[in-house]
Amino acid sequence: MTELKDSELEEKQREWIEYPQKKIEEIRQKAKEVGLDPEHIARGYIIENIIGDDGNAFGPTRLGSFNRENSILAWETISWRLNWEIDRPETPPEVKEQLGKILKKMQEIDWTTEEGFEEAYQLWREDAKNWLVNIRNTNPQLKKASEDYLILDGLIERK
Repeated sequence: MTELKDSELEEKQREWIEYPQKKIEEIRQKAKEVGLDPEHIARGYIIENIIGDDGNAFGPTRLGSFNRENSILAWETISWRLNWEIDRPETPPEVKEQLGKILKKMQEIDWTTEEGFEEAYQLWREDAKNWLVNIRNTNPQLKKASEDYLILDGLIERK
């Protein structure tokens, strides 16, 4: 595996941070075009984004040996993502509350150490991803929003 240079990694981080902002507008527009409720579809997107995409913030450090700079980039990225998801009106209140708790705990972690990084990853995996999978699977409205988003996303042309 080739290692990314710092500038390449920072560019990828910027792209990854900007992606959900662009994507949510794209899916809202597509939902309107096909006669679906954009709020409902956006809610599904937020849920699936947390479950399936947020963890990629940890990727560069988890895939290789621990790197302090990559760990700090992971913190910057996941904290931005969590704040963005908390601020979105489509995010269900109980999810906002849970993400807020996680963010607060993550702020107390020393991301400059491998132990701190692993603690943050485990916190995210258990208290965000796994928690939300359970909530989605037991809440019919969230499950429907996620399913409808995934169906709609399959209709959006890949560029």
